[in-house]
Amino acid sequence: MTNLSELLPAGGGGKQAEFVASGVIPNGTAVALNSNGTISVVDPDGYPPTAGTASVFEAANTSALSFCYDSTNNKVFAAYIDGGTNYFTAVLGTVSGKTITFATPVVLNSNTAQTGSPGSGCAYNPSANRVLVVYQWRDGSNNKFLVARGCSTSGSLSLGSEGNVANYADVTMSDICVSYDAQASRNMIAYYWGYPYYTGYIESCQINGTLLSFGSNYQIDSQGIANYPNSLVYDSGNNRTILGYQRSGNIYFIAINASANGAQSHSGEYNPSINSYAAPTAYDTNQQKIVVAYGDSISQAGKVLVINYNGSAFSKGSVTTIATNTLCYFDSNGVSFDSQTNKIGIVYRNGDNGYPYPGKLITGTVSGTTITLSPTATTIGSKFQNPRNVYNSTEKVFVIAYIDVNNNNYGTALAIDSGQSNNIDYVGISDASISDTATGSITLRGGVSTNLSSLTPNSTYYVQTDGTITTTVSDAIAGKALSSTSLLLKG
Repeated sequence: MTNLSELLPAGGGGKQAEFVASGVIPNGTAVALNSNGTISVVDPDGYPPTAGTASVFEAANTSALSFCYDSTNNKVFAAYIDGGTNYFTAVLGTVSGKTITFATPVVLNSNTAQTGSPGSGCAYNPSANRVLVVYQWRDGSNNKFLVARGCSTSGSLSLGSEGNVANYADVTMSDICVSYDAQASRNMIAYYWGYPYYTGYIESCQINGTLLSFGSNYQIDSQGIANYPNSLVYDSGNNRTILGYQRSGNIYFIAINASANGAQSHSGEYNPSINSYAAPTAYDTNQQKIVVAYGDSISQAGKVLVINYNGSAFSKGSVTTIATNTLCYFDSNGVSFDSQTNKIGIVYRNGDNGYPYPGKLITGTVSGTTITLSPTATTIGSKFQNPRNVYNSTEKVFVIAYIDVNNNNYGTALAIDSGQSNNIDYVGISDASISDTATGSITLRGGVSTNLSSLTPNSTYYVQTDGTITTTVSDAIAGKALSSTSLLLKG
């Protein structure tokens, strides 16, 4: 009896073709055909992120921007100061594919917004099916009020009653962060309380129809040191809200155990040795890790760190640099998690060419406490400020709201995907290693590749999004195994 290996020539079973490699191609690797006729290895970032057309939601100078996603009604919600009226305003947007359609903006409060450095924060509350938005305004006597409001986003935007945060008035507050704690079924609100305390506080808020009720407010640091809230994310693996805050140019974290009655207990403070004034975070539900992006205060290079919380203590992985010799600036809520592809989307401003800064998006995949970033970042705005990034799980896109410096500081948003694998353009398997720009042989579809290993005869194999060839079903069929080393490639 003749063996299969005796019937087939070394390196393949016919249907070979020569191609120029774009990048190094190892032996026995699935390759994809590029639009210029070259070939590349199949990898998860074979196609970089692509954005839709930007949409303006406020045709006036926009500031104090916050942004969130309503997963029940598939709406995005923006709160901001309309520079034409100086009122805090909100607007709903509907995303379809990469197109965003905004409704008519609604005034949250017709008193003048707080001057100085006001802010706002918002987060969707699925238990109440409302967005909680927090903002500050002042009356004619310059009394200042930090208030919260539950907004219905089912259909058109409708406003619930305002509630004074912690029932205090005549205060100066900033650095507002809002999240949702699923264990407590409450929103969490963190803010910096200026006069007369000058430190950070956190409390919870329950939405009861159109009314709000608040838990006790807790001082972030009992010593009264100035702590500026920076980020809030919910750790669903441990049912804890993770608060990040900045003090004296360093970032710290605590874990908060919130209950349905508004009570809280806090972990000890964790110092991951991050020297930065802004460090947006996201929670990776796949790996159950916290991802922190920041601009190093000394080098100003963009960096990413994965932090683990095990329910009682924090730990961290190694630091990954976004790009060497690149000045990166980060803003609150600039990081979010794509639950479809398990990618982190990081938005930052590139300061290499001076102010105002162009916007960039880079994606990364977390494994344990390590994040692997995509090879390149995608430009998403030529000059913008205060980007806010949320993930739309229905349309499978990141939605980024920002202030467009090139267009009169108008409030603007766009949708962008997280990129995808080029496995759908799989054309064959390399017969040998090929150097970058060199020409090499590929066994094409319909041929037999004989330089694989550990195959199970008569099993169907697929090209995965990361380029591996396994029996796990994917959109790209590789072929059927004829032996432990030979694969009949599907034509």
